[in-house]
Amino acid sequence: MKIFFHSITTFFLIGASVFSQNLPKFSGLMFGDYFYNLSYHNSSDEGMNGFQFRRIFITADYTIAENFNSRFRLEADNISNRNSTSNKMNVWVKDAYLEWVNVFTGSNLYIGLSPTPAFETSTKIWNHRFIEKTILDYNSIVSARDMGIDLRGNLINGGKIKYWFKVGNNMSGGPENNKYKRFYASFEFYLLKNFIFITYGDFTTYSSIYDEVNKTTLKTNSNVLSLFLNYKYKKFSFGIESFLRNIKNGFKNQNVIQDLNSYGISLWAYHSIGDKFTFIGRYDFFDGNAKVNKDGYSLFIFAFDYKPTQKVHIAPNFELTKYENGNKDDFVPRLTFFWEF
Repeated sequence: MKIFFHSITTFFLIGASVFSQNLPKFSGLMFGDYFYNLSYHNSSDEGMNGFQFRRIFITADYTIAENFNSRFRLEADNISNRNSTSNKMNVWVKDAYLEWVNVFTGSNLYIGLSPTPAFETSTKIWNHRFIEKTILDYNSIVSARDMGIDLRGNLINGGKIKYWFKVGNNMSGGPENNKYKRFYASFEFYLLKNFIFITYGDFTTYSSIYDEVNKTTLKTNSNVLSLFLNYKYKKFSFGIESFLRNIKNGFKNQNVIQDLNSYGISLWAYHSIGDKFTFIGRYDFFDGNAKVNKDGYSLFIFAFDYKPTQKVHIAPNFELTKYENGNKDDFVPRLTFFWEF
């Protein structure tokens, strides 16, 4: 009898162990703020204050086989449908992709809805997405996600130079509704100690437009070029990120169709004291149309990040936005909270 019960117990323990290995691994994060619009360029929003979630992730990662992984991630927030009458939290699919590990040596293939190469790495190095997006993301220059196919890997052994190519619909997570595509490429260089250098570019095709003045059809396309540099030494990190965007025949100026050129630069630094305290500063300049006077703004961010435990952050901070067109400054103090699980 003892042998019988021991055998049954052993069977269930082994079965539970095998079963648990086949379960998806769940993880998540949440961050948001208490914010107060002390000053705002839109007078109807001045004085607005309250609690909000800016991001909620729930992620399921599953190992299908030794060289095949899959990820499914949902995102939710309180702000993407702020003007909606539904008064509900917005939820959408963030990631849904298959990863083929080592499709050939040192390279992985991704199929589905997945990150774009534009700022995935720079966001990780910035390390304070819960304070604010990086400059390309903040100004919607490139979407964070696209439906398509990616090839990522090492150009040389040891990961000193990495590459990332992607072809996508250019519809973020939405359904495709045209025949045009976006082509992405980035290269990461880890050649010097404490330095990381990233180059990024993309090219997008669009439908042609008709020029009423000259009675001709004009082709339209866009390209983005970006550079990122980071220096990190012990608990100090400094980063520079810049970009140029050209949209061919992108806007009309006094009935003349012209190219639209945008550019921006972001400088940030943070310094940690021990394991619990970090001081953060950042400056961005953005010009949405270089041919239009006073179309830019400057953004100043200052934050103090306190970690009472490893995966919990409490960060008093403020954002100050100064507009070149003479609009009233935006001054928004916030108490930001962030945790992972």
